Amino acid sequence: MYEHLYEHLHMNESVWVFKWFFTYFIYSFPHEMIKYVFDIVIQIGGLGLIKFAIAITEELSSVLLENHDECEISIFFQSLRDVETFNQYISINKVV
Repeated sequence: MYEHLYEHLHMNESVWVFKWFFTYFIYSFPHEMIKYVFDIVIQIGGLGLIKFAIAITEELSSVLLENHDECEISIFFQSLRDVETFNQYISINKVV
């Protein structure tokens, strides 16, 4: 994953990772899913953000590896704000 995103595509972390952490995922995922992020943070603290991000990345690994353009990945992440699209790619039960 690292090789594909950072060495092949030269992707910048600000496209997704920093945005996730600075906004607690609020601008990246449907609001219905954000309650799970806050539950994790309340239970285990800031480490919960990292664990959630890793779990989400693992769930999305096949999609991320299929995309060959930073713009495509950015558009894909924007599409995850839609509940139906989010549910199509991410099983919330696997990531919490």
